[in-house]
Amino acid sequence: MSVEIPENVKLLRLRVLRLLGVTFSSYESLGKLLLNCPVLEDLAIEECKGLTGNSLSICGSVLKRLTYFGSCVEEFVLRILIDTPRLEKFEILSFTDGDNDILFKENLPFLKIAEIDIYNYGIPRGVDCMFGLLKKINNVKFLTLSDRTMGVLRPDPPGYVNEFIIGHYEFPAFHNLTELVLNIDDYCHETLLDNFLQNSPNLESLKFPQGLVSRLFADYSHRSWGWSQIRVPECLSAHLKTVHIKKFNGINEELAFVKFLLGYGSSLRNVSIEISNLPKDAEARQELLNLQSESTTCKLNLIDEKGTCSQSI
Repeated sequence: MSVEIPENVKLLRLRVLRLLGVTFSSYESLGKLLLNCPVLEDLAIEECKGLTGNSLSICGSVLKRLTYFGSCVEEFVLRILIDTPRLEKFEILSFTDGDNDILFKENLPFLKIAEIDIYNYGIPRGVDCMFGLLKKINNVKFLTLSDRTMGVLRPDPPGYVNEFIIGHYEFPAFHNLTELVLNIDDYCHETLLDNFLQNSPNLESLKFPQGLVSRLFADYSHRSWGWSQIRVPECLSAHLKTVHIKKFNGINEELAFVKFLLGYGSSLRNVSIEISNLPKDAEARQELLNLQSESTTCKLNLIDEKGTCSQSI
């Protein structure tokens, strides 16, 4: 059963609207409804769908908070146009097929928090869409990218026919970004991580809730991260204070990254690493402790499977 929205409905005083699992006669009718809510500040559209139409316009001149979770049963790619110039918080979970199917009319100068979960299946596509979105939200202060979004952004492992090069895309500058949370599915390509660090000069907190490299990812597919580069990100030498890495596996790329952080992180005060994936006799545990000498100002916290924190200063 679908909801038919009368064209003459005007909700002149409505400030908060939650739409959960609603089926509309068309996506366009939902867009018209939002146009008739002139003072709307908080909008959530979750698991909704239209019986007809292939585009959704989300407009709100004073909208501050927007949550959009696409329907998991959509049989086509829905084109979404977002025109919300006063937006402060943005959450999205949506499928992308590549051709700019999620568009912002303009940049979001007041954006503080963004949580992005954009995904696709099979052959990597949607990179254009993701880089277009990142450019529009580059004023954000707190940014979280899901593992599926990181999968859209990263190249395929070596040897895949459809491997692309991230360097072909102009990476936006995140001058206001102070906290970055990266959920990594298999591995994080060094170019992608370096681009985030190089273009976030005021970054203070960096988190990896799912670790740096999947434990199940084949060793032969790991790429060298090359953290001996000369160009040290500005955030490392000026503002980055805390780094939290979960699911540490102890492979060379991870150890190299920690060494790089401790060696060049002039402002670093705390690096926390969860080592529950490491056997107690793993050489990587001792190597982590040995890396402490790379910094005289940063505290290295190693958190074991019991949640016990051992500190090395």
